[in-house]
Amino acid sequence: MPRTYQQRLYTNHKVALSSRLSAVAGVNVMWFNLNNQWLAEPRISVQYKTSPSSTFSVAYALNSRKEATDTYFVIIDKSPDALPLDNGQRTMANKDLGLTRSHHVSVSFAQRLGENAMLKIEPYWQWLFDVPVEEGTTYSILNHRKFFQDRALVNEGAGRNYGIDLTLERYLKDGFYGMVTATVFKSEYRDAQGEWHHSRHDRGYITNILGGKEWMVGKTRKNVFGLNGRLTLMGGDRYTPIPIGITFEEIMKRPDRSIPEDEGLDPFNKQKGMNVGYAFSVKYTINKKHTSHHFILEYLQMRTFQG
Repeated sequence: MPRTYQQRLYTNHKVALSSRLSAVAGVNVMWFNLNNQWLAEPRISVQYKTSPSSTFSVAYALNSRKEATDTYFVIIDKSPDALPLDNGQRTMANKDLGLTRSHHVSVSFAQRLGENAMLKIEPYWQWLFDVPVEEGTTYSILNHRKFFQDRALVNEGAGRNYGIDLTLERYLKDGFYGMVTATVFKSEYRDAQGEWHHSRHDRGYITNILGGKEWMVGKTRKNVFGLNGRLTLMGGDRYTPIPIGITFEEIMKRPDRSIPEDEGLDPFNKQKGMNVGYAFSVKYTINKKHTSHHFILEYLQMRTFQG
């Protein structure tokens, strides 16, 4: 059985072009030995200080992703273009599968609000190409869960993600801290037939609200007692309705627990209700000269409401 490994080499440089303008540029070089694939990935970002308390920046990156190793070792019936195994009766269907690649562009504006608060707005756009998909079905590796892979794939799919991130943060001061993050986004993919669909991850929005308070306690005021909380609101999971005639038992027998693809089936066209998660924690830290002891009691829960 062949072995595989991946190697990376990167360089990164920061240049001050003026008192207000700076740039960070670099390149990441990667080699995937299984199919002898070399990739060069440039990255660059430029930041401009619009005022002493605000910055504007633009960034671009070309990224590549290796799939789970079992994807490249899928064995199917003999194919003239695949590596022969067992006297030529079986083959590695995905040995020459390329890596998923993407162009990622983001623009951000950050504004300090007083001495201990900051507001950041960041729209982004991502185009994915060379995405592994299965011919004749709506399957894409972008929707694959962490189950065993059993499909022969080709790099003919694509995807697109775009949205805007908002962050409002209050830094720790006088024992208080807090943060609100909100993301509104769209996530779609293109199958082997050239049709666009919702991706599994197309929730639509994610919001996090967190904060806490810390007190210095103890005889020497070196120990810390803290209370923390977090609330998460996000769109529900996307799913494909089970077609008429397919039983739940048949789905559970499939290696990746997926709905069998059908030409007339629109994948992930249904969405569950909003997910609400919350967490509370109590923390006590004992600080000594050479050691620190942390005691944390945490409660977590996630609920999904009906769609």
